[in-house]
Amino acid sequence: MSERVQSIRFSPDGQWLAVAGGDPARLGEIQVWDIAKRKLAVSAPDHLRHLYGVSWSPDSKLIAFGCADNTVRAVEAATGKQVLQMGSHSDWVLSTTFSLKGDHVISGGRDMSVKLTEVAEQRFVDNVTSITPGALKGGVLAVATHPQLEHIVAAGSDGLPKVYRIFREVAREIGDDAQFIGDLFPMTGRVFSVRFSVDGKRIACGSGLDGVGELLVSSYDFTNDVPKPLRKLMGKVPDARRPEEQRQLDDYRKKGIHEISRASISNSAIYGVAFAPNGETIAAAGSDGMVRLFNATNGALVKEFMSVPLTKAVAAEVKPVYGHGTTRTAETAPAPESLPEGAQITRLEVQPARIQFSSPGDYAQLLVTAYLSSGDTADMTRMAKYSIKPRLAEISSLGIVRALTNGAGKVVVSLNGKTADVPLKISGAAGRRRADFVQDVSPVLARLGCNAGTCHGAKEGKNGFKLSLRGYDPETDVRSLTDDLASRRVNLASPDDSLMLLKAVAEVPHEGGRRTTVDANYYQVLRQWIANGATLNLKSPKVTNIQLFPQDPVVQKIGSRQQMRVVANYADGTARDVTAEAFIESANTDVATAESAGLITTLRRGEAPVLARYEGNYDRDDTHGHG
Repeated sequence: MSERVQSIRFSPDGQWLAVAGGDPARLGEIQVWDIAKRKLAVSAPDHLRHLYGVSWSPDSKLIAFGCADNTVRAVEAATGKQVLQMGSHSDWVLSTTFSLKGDHVISGGRDMSVKLTEVAEQRFVDNVTSITPGALKGGVLAVATHPQLEHIVAAGSDGLPKVYRIFREVAREIGDDAQFIGDLFPMTGRVFSVRFSVDGKRIACGSGLDGVGELLVSSYDFTNDVPKPLRKLMGKVPDARRPEEQRQLDDYRKKGIHEISRASISNSAIYGVAFAPNGETIAAAGSDGMVRLFNATNGALVKEFMSVPLTKAVAAEVKPVYGHGTTRTAETAPAPESLPEGAQITRLEVQPARIQFSSPGDYAQLLVTAYLSSGDTADMTRMAKYSIKPRLAEISSLGIVRALTNGAGKVVVSLNGKTADVPLKISGAAGRRRADFVQDVSPVLARLGCNAGTCHGAKEGKNGFKLSLRGYDPETDVRSLTDDLASRRVNLASPDDSLMLLKAVAEVPHEGGRRTTVDANYYQVLRQWIANGATLNLKSPKVTNIQLFPQDPVVQKIGSRQQMRVVANYADGTARDVTAEAFIESANTDVATAESAGLITTLRRGEAPVLARYEGNYDRDDTHGHG
C-alpha cells in the first residue's frame, strides 16, 4: 500500500471506496476497495505521478483524479483501465468532480483554473473560471458538484470559496467571468475541502494555516438554476455592466448565500469535511489525526475521536533503511601538512579558550595556533593530537568537538612536546534535541543551497516549491513546508519519510541532486525539527552579528592552510559556533581559496580578503600569504 492517502470517496451506490495517493515524487496509486468484503478490489499504480482529488461518476463506474504531471485522468472502477486523459492544465491537478450526468469531468489545479473535460471524447471543452489573469488568487485545491444543479463550488489557496455554473451559454469575451455565481465567505488560510449537503442547501468548507483550522457552513438556498435574464448579465464583462445590472446580480447572490456557522480548531488544519445524510452534522478531519463532529447549524463541537489507534507518543528513532544502499558521510582525511622548515614551537594557543555546551546540537571548531621561535605563527589544527579527559565528547580530525554526555573535563591538545588544555563543561547533552526553525533549520536549508537564488529561493521558486531567498521570511518558509498541499513535504508520523528529507538524500528524484546524507548533522537537524512537530517560534532570538576568527592570520608557506571559525551572537546575549553552517569565501581566489569547512588554502603570495556570511550577517578578515 502506498505511503500517503491523499483523497478518498465512497461510490454513489455505497459499495466501493476509491483511494488516491501514492509515495510523493515516486509513485501514484488508485485503489478501489470492496466495502462489504473489506478487500482491495483494484490497484492501479501510476509511476512517478502522485495522485489527488479522487471522484466518482454518478453511476459508480468511473473514477476521476488529478495528477502531478498536469493531467486529469479517469479509469474504469472495475478494472483500473484508463478511459480519460486531458493535459490542458499548466500545473498539478489537485481536485476533480463529475457533472450530474457523468459525461464531463471538472478539474481544479495549481495553475489557478477550473477546467471542463468531455469524458467520451477525452476533449478539453473550456475553462469554467475566468481566463483573466488574477481572477483567482491561488491554486484550486477542492471542487464539488451540487446534487441537483449543474453548479460547482471551488476553493483553494486564496481562502475564498466560489460557486460557478458548469456550462457556458454565451460566447467568451476577454475579461468575462460568465459562469461565476457568487463568493461564499473568506476563510483562514488555504481551503482544502468543500462539500455540498445531500439536499444541496448547504456548503461546508474546511481550511487551515499554521496548524490552525476553520470550518465554514454556508447556505445555498437555490432550488433552480440561475434565471435566464441574470445569466445574460453574468455573461457581460464586469466593467461593462450598468450599476443596476450589477445590483440585480448582487441581490440574487445575497438572497441564497448566507453564513450559517463558523468553527475554529486551534490545534489542527482541516483537510477533509463531509455532511451526515441528514445534513445536521459535519465531520471534519485534519493534521492532528482527530475526527471532529460539528453541529452544522451552530458550529458547536459534538464529538471528537482519534482516526487511528496510537501506540507511541513520540516519533520513531529507528534509522531509515532505504532500498538501494544509502550514501553516508565519510569525513575527508586532511592532507599531510608540516611546519615551515626549521621551525620550533614555543607554545600552543587554542580558540576558544573554554568550551561550554548546553544542548545536544552544540559543537565547537577548535583553532590551534603554534607560536614559533622565529616569532611567526602557524595553524596546527589538523596536525595537533587531541584527547578528552574524561571522554565527555568526540573530536574529529578537523578539530570539531561534539558533546557525548554531561560532565566537566578538558580537551588536551599536544604537538611536538607542547600542550595546551581547554576546559570543557557539558550540560543538556542527554536530552532530546529540539531543533528550532529560526536558529537551526533555516541555516541548514541555506547551507544545503535549498533557499539559494538558483534553487527554491528563486523569484518563482523551483518546480512549484518556493522558499524565501536565503531564509529572510521564516513564516512563509514554514507554511511552504507544512501547509502547502496538505503538508506534502513533511511527515510528522514518520519523519524519515518526509519528502524534504528524501529529496535531500536523493532517495527520490531531485533536480538539485544529493545535498546531504542520513548520518550527517544537517540531516539530523531537519529530521528532529519534523519529529518535534515542524513548528515555528517567531520569538526565537535572532543573530545580531557574527565574528570571524582568527583575526588577520599570516600563512608562512605557499600551499599551507588556515582554519577559520565563525561565532554568531544572538539577541538574548548567547553565542554559538556556526562554522559548519556559515558561508566562508575568499574574495581573491588568485591568492587563496576556501573549502566548505572554512579551510583556507594559500596559492601564492599576497592578501586575500575572507568574507563570512550567516543568516544575513557578515564579517571579514584578511589572510596574508607569505613564502
